[in-house]
Amino acid sequence: SEYRLSIVIRQAWYKTWWSISLGILAIGSFFYALYRYRLNALVRVQNIRNKISADLHDDIGSTLSSISVYSELADKYYASRPEKSHEIVHKISVQTRELMTRIEDIIWSLKPHTLDKTTFKNRLQDYALELLSGKDMGYTIEVDQGVDDLVKDPFLRKNILLIIKEAINNSAKYSQASLVEIEVRSAPAHLNITIKDNGVGFDSTSAGTGNGLGNMKKRCEDIRGAFVLQSTPGQGTRIEVNIPMANIRHK
Repeated sequence: SEYRLSIVIRQAWYKTWWSISLGILAIGSFFYALYRYRLNALVRVQNIRNKISADLHDDIGSTLSSISVYSELADKYYASRPEKSHEIVHKISVQTRELMTRIEDIIWSLKPHTLDKTTFKNRLQDYALELLSGKDMGYTIEVDQGVDDLVKDPFLRKNILLIIKEAINNSAKYSQASLVEIEVRSAPAHLNITIKDNGVGFDSTSAGTGNGLGNMKKRCEDIRGAFVLQSTPGQGTRIEVNIPMANIRHK
């Protein structure tokens, strides 16, 4: 009798049409994801540039315009009213110093924090020392470790810095306090910023947007944070900013 043995060799799975199709799809998906990542990064960088450009135009541009006007007035009054000219020159000097500080803040916020030894705490200490020590006002600054690593986005860094500096400036000008306390705390759900003083306080229920409050609120909105102001006559002032950690990590 005769026996027949049939041997069927199936095509390797990686050579099948569905395997090849899945491979092409996976490679295509990878390159598309890489393209989207790069595109989003470019859009993010452009958004930061636009925001910084707006700051330069609105804030620094207006200050330069004021300096230009004051310079013309100082020249006008130089001979006829020297005392007036001296007063205007003093204003130019003050605005020039403020302008230099603003430019330094923008440059600092744009630098990669890993390449700059100036931390949040260092920068705040320099500002507080210059502004508060001259008025015999004590201060404490507490910044949690890791805040500089956490807050990497230039727009976020700049606005947090300027909110705190505006609050310190208000305390120096109006509070008549003996102590100003600044804290930047990192919690699992949010970044908490607190600036409080033991000064004369004011009626916060009738406070408008003057004395820099409007700027602080606007900057807080720009970084999607919550702004809280608490003040009572004779009981000091407390400003608190809470930024959801999801918003920070999203950046």
